Amino acid sequence: MASEAAHLLANYLHHLSSAARVDSLPDRALLERFASQRDDDAFAALVRRHEPMVLRVCQRVLKDAHAAEDAFQLTFLILSRRQTFFFVARLPVTLCRNHRPDPQRRRG
Repeated sequence: MASEAAHLLANYLHHLSSAARVDSLPDRALLERFASQRDDDAFAALVRRHEPMVLRVCQRVLKDAHAAEDAFQLTFLILSRRQTFFFVARLPVTLCRNHRPDPQRRRG
């Protein structure tokens, strides 16, 4: 049991140190790490870094909390699939404009 606890602690500390190392990297390096190595810590750092801005943009454009959350998640899903970061400031606006809730559907 002590061996298992020590192993879990070692893995946790390794994860913390890896996350701390990637937080200081520029966006391009993080995206390259994610694309080439599927480095989850690199992607998590990108999300942490850009989460507030992307969510604010989605909320401002959509003015609907649930739709904004959907667009926010879709932004990072697309980032994870396309692995290109040039759009992080423009994509949320484009997604929000294309996915605005239809007022007619709400009445139905």
